[in-house]
Amino acid sequence: MTMEITFRPEGIIWYKGFEWHFRVILKESDASDSVVNSYECKVKVDGAKVDMFDELTFTDYTFTMGDIDRYGNTSITWSNPVNTTYIWENWDAMFDVYIKNVTIREHN
Repeated sequence: MTMEITFRPEGIIWYKGFEWHFRVILKESDASDSVVNSYECKVKVDGAKVDMFDELTFTDYTFTMGDIDRYGNTSITWSNPVNTTYIWENWDAMFDVYIKNVTIREHN
């Protein structure tokens, strides 16, 4: 059986300057543990590490939420344009929603 480890970081600037250390263990094919060879391996990607906060441009987003009506409806106003399809599809991953029932009933 042949196993292969492939590193292809060329063209991806985020891997520059990183090192990976791992161990390759070779055993006999008859599953015996008597002969085991272990080899330390290191992969180093040339170049200086790149700080993504220096390379990428981020936009801060804030939002305000209007009053909630008796049916639980409200509106959200964003500080910058947003992809509403993305917001709709990823709502649960972006926000933790807690619901508290504050209905007060009067008893006869």
